[in-house]
Amino acid sequence: MLAPGRCGRVARDRIMALLAENKLAPDLDADLQHVIQALSDDDLATLARTDSAFLSGGFRASNTSGLRVRAFQMATGPHLISDSFRRMLARHSLNHSLIALLSTAALVDLRHDLAVLFGPSRVLLGALLDERQEVREIADRWLHQDKTPATSNPEQAASHLRERFARLTEAMGAVGANAPITRETWQDARQQLEQQLRDARAETRKLKGVEERLARARDQLAAQERELTQVRTRVSETETLLRQTTRERDATRTELDRELRHREERLLAAVEARLAEEAVGWLAGAHAVAVEATAQNSAPGQEDIVVRAEAALIRQASADRHSGNRVQLIARLGTLESRLAETRDALANALHPLPELAEIERLLAAETDRLTRLLRRDGERSSLEATLSARFATAEPNDLPALRSLSDRLVALGGISAEAGARLIEALQRRQGLIHTTALPSAKGEEPSDPTAIRLLKHALSGKSAAVLLIDGHNVLFGLQGRYMPPQGAAVPTAAARERLVQDIVRLTGDRPTCRAWIVFDGPSRSESTAASNVRVTYSGGEGEHRADTALLDNVRFFKGTSGIPVILVSNDMSLGVETRRLGAATLSAADLAAFL
Repeated sequence: MLAPGRCGRVARDRIMALLAENKLAPDLDADLQHVIQALSDDDLATLARTDSAFLSGGFRASNTSGLRVRAFQMATGPHLISDSFRRMLARHSLNHSLIALLSTAALVDLRHDLAVLFGPSRVLLGALLDERQEVREIADRWLHQDKTPATSNPEQAASHLRERFARLTEAMGAVGANAPITRETWQDARQQLEQQLRDARAETRKLKGVEERLARARDQLAAQERELTQVRTRVSETETLLRQTTRERDATRTELDRELRHREERLLAAVEARLAEEAVGWLAGAHAVAVEATAQNSAPGQEDIVVRAEAALIRQASADRHSGNRVQLIARLGTLESRLAETRDALANALHPLPELAEIERLLAAETDRLTRLLRRDGERSSLEATLSARFATAEPNDLPALRSLSDRLVALGGISAEAGARLIEALQRRQGLIHTTALPSAKGEEPSDPTAIRLLKHALSGKSAAVLLIDGHNVLFGLQGRYMPPQGAAVPTAAARERLVQDIVRLTGDRPTCRAWIVFDGPSRSESTAASNVRVTYSGGEGEHRADTALLDNVRFFKGTSGIPVILVSNDMSLGVETRRLGAATLSAADLAAFL
């Protein structure tokens, strides 16, 4: 382990790290560890106070574990070690008890026998720590030449040693057997025992002081640990509160940003909700007027049939805003047609036509065309079509299939035109939707199995209460593939499928102002459109899947937070339905919606 000198001498008092290819390296390493562990605490404390290597490192004398680690690093490192450190290691190795007692020649001659009895690494380590320069040089050659001891068994090695030290062992035997115990020998032994006793008592006093300091240190450590636990608890509570506050702040900021982005949408939504609630009030008064008028005119034959017809038309206009608006629009159309005729006559006979008169003629013509299309007066209806339309408006549910086939047969036979047949089919569909919405049970006999969403939708469509109908567009298209998607068609809903769904919702709710419908589709860019006065279509925009879900949930939160109007979500998405119900809205499946279409 001592580093070799280049000029035939060893670099004094240095123990080097063993080469990896040396076979004795692990054993020497272990033996050196044992020697360092055998050093007493006093030796280490002395070493820490006197050795320059320890003084420069800032080691405390009480830190014995750190001192032992540093001692091992010094012994196996490339730097020189002090004489005191080498002698300290030698006292606890085989050098103190054997190697130092033998001459250099005896060590050379008896190396193999000693290695067999005590181990090669222990003999080599004891020689490397020897006081004699020549012994360390020999040991250094043994180390780097890596000559393993000659093979021999312990009996042969012991026999060889007994032969070499026969005279000494005989003298030792004679003295041991016959030497008398003298007073001087007894006093020397007594002094040694007394010294050992004093040393033990001093060590005991030191240990007592150490125990007292250790107890105080333990108490201080326990107090510090309790305080640390309290601090950690407070820190944990503060961190939890901080995370909660951060989440609330982020949620509020997100909600504020969302509201700022969609202020116009929120304003329109609030207007829609208010209109629905106002429509309920209108229809409630109309229902009361109709009931009162019906009670007054319940006796047949009391009034002329013409007067009864006029009263019935007035009550119908009061009960049904659509009919009342239609009467007003017809009257306005008559006025516009009269003014248009007068304007055209003036233009035809004027010597100097005014520019504003021509502009008025253009505007009157455009408004007349618009009202004509709105009132479906684009073509004269035959008496047969008018009769069938009136019959379809009062048909019973069981008669609807027969009336549908009747209109188809009349078109096939040429009794009515194809346009008239389409108008009859539209009237039949309106009657079918009305049957769905008016077939409400009485308040006392209401079916308990009827879901809340279906009941709310029926009441909204019949004018008994207001409601907002939110529709998850693409989800409904996939849920009703038999209606909107062909059996062998595109894998995703087409524009035609979306348009058909919009038209179905318009037909269902367009003339029912108490129900405000809002259809939301997934889309790459956000856009808004109005399909009817109470039907809006939105493309959500954004990225990723379920883009419409965010817009739908935003609308649910808005309506539930700003008004008490019921909200109905139509979707087959289970997770979206759970979140919607948590927010206080009702959910309706696509199949349940199909029953109303």
